[in-house]
Amino acid sequence: MLDEATLENLQTVLMLYLRQRYIGHSESSVILHSIACRMAFILGGNTYTKTQAFKNEMTNQERQTRHIRLLFWHCYIFDKDIALRTGQPPFISDMNCDLTLPKGYVETQFVPPLPGHHVSSSYYADESLVPFLPGELRLSMLKHKTYELLYSTKALAKLNSEIIRAILELDDELESWRLSIPKVVRPALSVSDVKQALSELPIQHRMQNIVLHLEYHYLVVTIHRAGARCIADDSDTHPDADERYTAINSSIALCLEASRSTLCYLHAVIDDLAGEMFWVTVFYPTAAAMMLFLHVLAEPLAPQSKSDLELLSSAAGLIRNLKDGAVE
Repeated sequence: MLDEATLENLQTVLMLYLRQRYIGHSESSVILHSIACRMAFILGGNTYTKTQAFKNEMTNQERQTRHIRLLFWHCYIFDKDIALRTGQPPFISDMNCDLTLPKGYVETQFVPPLPGHHVSSSYYADESLVPFLPGELRLSMLKHKTYELLYSTKALAKLNSEIIRAILELDDELESWRLSIPKVVRPALSVSDVKQALSELPIQHRMQNIVLHLEYHYLVVTIHRAGARCIADDSDTHPDADERYTAINSSIALCLEASRSTLCYLHAVIDDLAGEMFWVTVFYPTAAAMMLFLHVLAEPLAPQSKSDLELLSSAAGLIRNLKDGAVE
């Protein structure tokens, strides 16, 4: 299976990766993921090839090219997710990829048609349904940029001013992405009326919406927690030191608020989570709880420390409830 890069072998390796990921075998899943990424490159999935319009007949080669491109996008989404979670460099470099989005992606990603529903958009004609990918492509591209600017080996050597500038740039881009999402599914830093909002969505779309919110909160945390590396020391005599200190405190506050929102959001939506998602979703409450725990240790007398402790106490029960539906 591993001696040749073929479409069939790429599909097989990706399915094995997903199996290992969903049963919590993270190390073996990462190895399989690296193999899938290399196969996707060998097959040309990292390049963009314009295919016939969906209403026209397509050759087998065109269908295969389109399918390989779709599998590449799966690899890309998983790759950026793994890099941020583990701190290890991504296997896929954006510099070596044509990241042209699928036609109609932005217009249709959050409004896929339901069975039996008529959709007027030409993007859904015949078999042209925009693929339901395991993540949001533009957000994955922002994850890559976040890693490169804040967590790569080169980024770890940056000056405080460079890190703060990168945080502000990434925060602006994340907010622009958030505002591009339709209001009905748009994530927010603070959560409210979650159950009501979910109940208004078709059941087929709820899981997508839940993951979107969790991903947004986690990326807010990931971007702004880098500010903790910039806490001014006694040697910082730069004339803008006070302004930088204010920016750092603001970043830490946003990081903590996103962590609180993650736990509150999961408490609200736990009944709508698919059981097999445990090993994918457990990372979010764990990362959020760790941020709050470290803050309580550092600032035990902070105004929200007591409520944060209560939230931390509930996090253990939240994870146990998630575990009840996990795939063994």
